[in-house]
Amino acid sequence: VTSYFNQISHIIPLPDTAAKIIVIVLLFIVITTLLLTISSIAAIVRFHKYEFYNEEDRFRRMMGLLERHQVSIKKQKIQGITIKQNLIARYFKRVTMIVNQTQGSKVNSPVAKKESFIIPLIKPDQWQAITAMAFPNFCQTELKFKGVEQNYLRRTFVLFVLVPVAMLTTFFVSQVHISFLVLLIFIPLGFGICWLKYKRYGIYFDDHYAVIRSGIFGIRWTVFPLYKLQQVAVTQTFLQRRKQVIRLTMQLAFNRLSLPYLNQRFAEQFANLALYKVESSKKSWL
Repeated sequence: VTSYFNQISHIIPLPDTAAKIIVIVLLFIVITTLLLTISSIAAIVRFHKYEFYNEEDRFRRMMGLLERHQVSIKKQKIQGITIKQNLIARYFKRVTMIVNQTQGSKVNSPVAKKESFIIPLIKPDQWQAITAMAFPNFCQTELKFKGVEQNYLRRTFVLFVLVPVAMLTTFFVSQVHISFLVLLIFIPLGFGICWLKYKRYGIYFDDHYAVIRSGIFGIRWTVFPLYKLQQVAVTQTFLQRRKQVIRLTMQLAFNRLSLPYLNQRFAEQFANLALYKVESSKKSWL
């Protein structure tokens, strides 16, 4: 790497710091490209000739290039469905669905990851229709999410970006060199990340199902029947009580979901409905 620094310094009359930054950026691009290439090849081998079947009481899929794998899952045992969309999938307008059973089931076992029930690279407008195949009466219209309160954005930005960056910048400028003022660039970058996380958070629910949205650069939706919730908890600090916001935590058989800084009245309305559905439902949980 040092030799690269020297070569760039001779070719382009740049300060040593700038040359090092250029080399680090180039190395990052090369490594990222290599990892993406390996990931793409692995995905092609894994999902080659993917076949999905919607049967009367179960989902079934087959896939694989070097070895064909078949997995089926009873619809009654589905605890929830996760829909993911990273930056690359967002560019190509595709999402990936994961059908979840309990953590102890073979489908979600870490040692049998290749047996997980995944529906890859479908169009965004298809996931609701596929979800409705597993969950009857699931709403297939536009989902109107309720986001978290703006206090969450302010708190996150101040505590995790503004204060740490200001302290580090002050220390390095006073002890090392004034050029470390460049660290202040992390303030707008940090605010952008906090804003994305704030905007991604959301919850939608009706009389039967709930959808939780989260993410930063990518987006994740989690759909589950209310009666399959194992635990619903609302927590509130002293400062949150003054602002009338609350943290909502939901325990499912396959995951734990949490939404901070929800409107107190809205969160309590959801928790009451969910608890009522859990206690009154006579449907089989598994």
